[in-house]
Amino acid sequence: MLKCRGAEAPRWRATGQLPSGKKCFVFIAKRDQDGAAEPVLCFVDSQNKRLMWLDEEEVFELERLAPRLKSYLHLWERKAAQEKVSKVEADEEMKKDVSVD
Repeated sequence: MLKCRGAEAPRWRATGQLPSGKKCFVFIAKRDQDGAAEPVLCFVDSQNKRLMWLDEEEVFELERLAPRLKSYLHLWERKAAQEKVSKVEADEEMKKDVSVD
């Protein structure tokens, strides 16, 4: 677990507001292992409750995985669109069967 430096407020490096109302910022924290200072990217919700934080290594790993995650998202969107079309076609077929009787 990372701890903010000292008792004072963390040193803010950068802040940002996301379209969803969530906020992100970078601050300097101490590592548990050796107490060395390192930058940490933190995401909080609109009530400032911590959602997640990532150290430099985790940010690089997320950046490395982003293309694969994006391809999974596109695959899921395509599959969802196909399922929607299949459901509409099945509903239309069912209506035809009912109207024929």
